[in-house]
Amino acid sequence: MNFSTIGISSVYGINDAYTQDEILRQIEDPVLDPRIPIEQAVSNLPLDGGVVRLGSHTYYCNGTVPIARNNVSILGNSRTLITNTLSTGTLLNVTGDDFTISNVRLFDASTAYAIKISGERAKVTDVVFENVGGLVEVDGSDYFLMKCCRTVTANPATYLVELKASSFAIIMGNITIGGSIYADDPTSRSTFVGNVCPSGISYKGGTNSNAGNVGTVTVR
Repeated sequence: MNFSTIGISSVYGINDAYTQDEILRQIEDPVLDPRIPIEQAVSNLPLDGGVVRLGSHTYYCNGTVPIARNNVSILGNSRTLITNTLSTGTLLNVTGDDFTISNVRLFDASTAYAIKISGERAKVTDVVFENVGGLVEVDGSDYFLMKCCRTVTANPATYLVELKASSFAIIMGNITIGGSIYADDPTSRSTFVGNVCPSGISYKGGTNSNAGNVGTVTVR
């Protein structure tokens, strides 16, 4: 059975053959078949969560993927691409706690945030965001970590990263082009450190802090 892909997969070479290391890893730690939509893989996890491991392929979402279970992890490698067959809207809507996404590329030709998070203790690390409207919106969630992420292209309707009423967030070591990082007034005890954000970082003073950022930091 051949798997049909859209054009971006050939541009980035995502569907190249497995590397030798990946073949060996498949024996004990198999990756998701790229013919299976991401939302199906998530829904097939146990009720207490689990890991969706992705390989060097393009993986598709049929619209926004709801992640309502706790302890869900989506883990890829530098050649993993997740995109939306509808080419519009948020890719991942995370309402469960302890969500992790790491080492993937997200492509979505829309003006929406690629990831929306309202669960606690979410981690977004080593993610490349491409042609998105915004990277992450965190709404009322505490202990959010965003580390070592970057944009290739972005067309934000508002901000690239937006924190809403969040506490103990850490935004660290990200490279953002095309928009700003913004924390609203109720956001507290959060840290912005080592980010490259030419369009600026803005947050309310008080318990929030920043250090070593490149770009204008506005403390309201």
